[in-house]
Amino acid sequence: WTYQCDTMGYDTPPYDGTNGGGTDLYDIYMHSYSGAYGVSWPESPSSQYPGRGNDYTSYIFVDPTYNGFGYTDRTLPMKVTSAHEFFHAVQFAYNANAGSWYMENCATWMEDVLWDSINDNYAYLPYFMSNTQLPLTTANGGFEYGAFLWPTYLSERFGIGIIESTWVWAISSNAYMAVIQVLDEYATGITVAYPEFATWNFITGSRNDSQHYSEAGAYRLVTLMRT
Repeated sequence: WTYQCDTMGYDTPPYDGTNGGGTDLYDIYMHSYSGAYGVSWPESPSSQYPGRGNDYTSYIFVDPTYNGFGYTDRTLPMKVTSAHEFFHAVQFAYNANAGSWYMENCATWMEDVLWDSINDNYAYLPYFMSNTQLPLTTANGGFEYGAFLWPTYLSERFGIGIIESTWVWAISSNAYMAVIQVLDEYATGITVAYPEFATWNFITGSRNDSQHYSEAGAYRLVTLMRT
């Protein structure tokens, strides 16, 4: 909350009063949910931000033990869960229906923003790097998480504030159109940015030239369909 909202400037998750936990605080429950680190749930439409039609209160489930995830130190997956799931709660303040693909792109990206040394999100890279022929809007349970490289590219290429700008645009639109609008504002446009993004995805691993992704050397190589 302190970093994402107070420092980065994102809107705070809408309050739900005394619903759920019985106090006017954000509700987080310890609950194992089908092998997931955590899950965020939009709950009820909110009137906290006038003029917004898709802002929702929400709550979060987090695993109470983090057993079975391959970590000996459970605080590590707990940390990335805190960044990821809370950013969903933040997204719900803008537009809970913006598009699950971009919601997961950005929440998985946020793990690296807050907890850069853990790199849990590297595990999702094969879903994206082996399937870059799929539309960026794909949400199949794997691709959208590995596509955290999209907001990573945007933030490292144009500055971290561009991601917040997309969410402001998404209030009255959807994530896809918001990205289009913001890239037009940044004087490049999607028709220039997307091919450049593809180039960044090629220059990873052993092809890293230290001039693109800051962590490119640690990323796996993209699968080439043909040359």
